[in-house]
Amino acid sequence: MPVGAAQAAPQYSLWYLYNAGSVQYAHRSGISVDSGAHTAYAEVRRSNFSTSPINWLGANARLYYGTAMCKQSGIIYNGFARVTQVATTSYGGCATGNAYGWASFRVYNGGGYNSFTGVQSPLLDDPSFAALKTSGAPDQFETNERGLTYGSAVGAASPAAEPQLIEVIANNGKVGYAYKSALDEGTDLKTPEEVGAWQASKRGKPTVIPVYLSDGSTKIGTFTHHPGVSTK
Repeated sequence: MPVGAAQAAPQYSLWYLYNAGSVQYAHRSGISVDSGAHTAYAEVRRSNFSTSPINWLGANARLYYGTAMCKQSGIIYNGFARVTQVATTSYGGCATGNAYGWASFRVYNGGGYNSFTGVQSPLLDDPSFAALKTSGAPDQFETNERGLTYGSAVGAASPAAEPQLIEVIANNGKVGYAYKSALDEGTDLKTPEEVGAWQASKRGKPTVIPVYLSDGSTKIGTFTHHPGVSTK
């Protein structure tokens, strides 16, 4: 299931701070494992623990094995006023490797939204997932014959720094690339009102994204997520 319930004993990164206009936000990434299924967590809140208005907080939980993204929740905004927005995504059938979470976020600055990447959660170096190890993002992405950059989104300094084709594990277990523009659904909205309308339209409707070879045109599978569907 692309969006799952919280698992026991998650391991989190430290809280990190991000300034958006006059508001300071705290964020962290997490990971847990239960019966072979891993869950990635994304959490964001105001650093002073005050309540954020509706649709000011956006979180996208991303689950990784090695350098490839296995699943993501898609961006999930707070549908009602709350202190902390949490997004989770769970899966147990992607591949072998070193599982961890690496979240991304969007927060309202009073006049628009700021997008930023989180930090890596602790690694779950489980013996049953020991075949593939994290190598980190390359210093420079490769470019295909169509002029599109491709590679892992791991370690990108910001969402804008990610390649145009992001390394993912398709639903059929094959490693390929999905267009960043498709993975980023819901991150181009300008106001909380636009966010509310978009989330209402997405409820219960998973998004199926094509997965390609590095050429960006040879389809090898699909990647599914549920953007806009709040789990907590």
